Amino acid sequence: MLAAGLAWSAWGALARDRGHRAVLLGVGAAFLVFSALVASKVPFYLVLYYGPLCLLLGAATADGLRRLPGRLAVGVVVTAALALVGFGLLDYTRDLAHHAMSGDQDYELLARRLREDLPPDAVVIAQPVYWPALADHRFVDLAVADRLRARGDFSFAEFVRQSGASAFLVDDDTRQALPSADRAWLNQAFPRRASITQKYYGTIDVRTRRP
Repeated sequence: MLAAGLAWSAWGALARDRGHRAVLLGVGAAFLVFSALVASKVPFYLVLYYGPLCLLLGAATADGLRRLPGRLAVGVVVTAALALVGFGLLDYTRDLAHHAMSGDQDYELLARRLREDLPPDAVVIAQPVYWPALADHRFVDLAVADRLRARGDFSFAEFVRQSGASAFLVDDDTRQALPSADRAWLNQAFPRRASITQKYYGTIDVRTRRP
């Protein structure tokens, strides 16, 4: 659907519409600047483009409906269908309602338990899902280590040392993804301080650097 919005804007630009050209140049420039200046790229950064692309889709929808009779009513129905089905708001709402009723994704509880078990001045390295829970700590994204290791810039141990991390969160995904040699080094350098088991999040080892 977002590609349809881009295609509509490209068609307008070819028809010498200055507004379409400005939008395409803006989105294209943002993409090029981001690609050139940000060395560490993760899928989360796609949110930077999501807003402009959604606006393009909305404009394309409005442009397509303006010639129809009863366009206001039709526009309301089409917009609701795009939001609820096309962009997944219906699925998101259903998931949120399920988690609220079942209590199996209590992120606030997890955040409290992590803060209780971590030193207040800890520099934490972990998967980015834990960053909102530890916004008052200096946080190091573990995914960066994977990219640097794949490029041959740093070994896992070198990355951890240079990051200045004093605490490490090892969840089920991290435990499975780490190579055995890196896992052995981590267990030696960061003894387990506590272990948190919570429904949906699994078991999270809170490890702190050995003095």
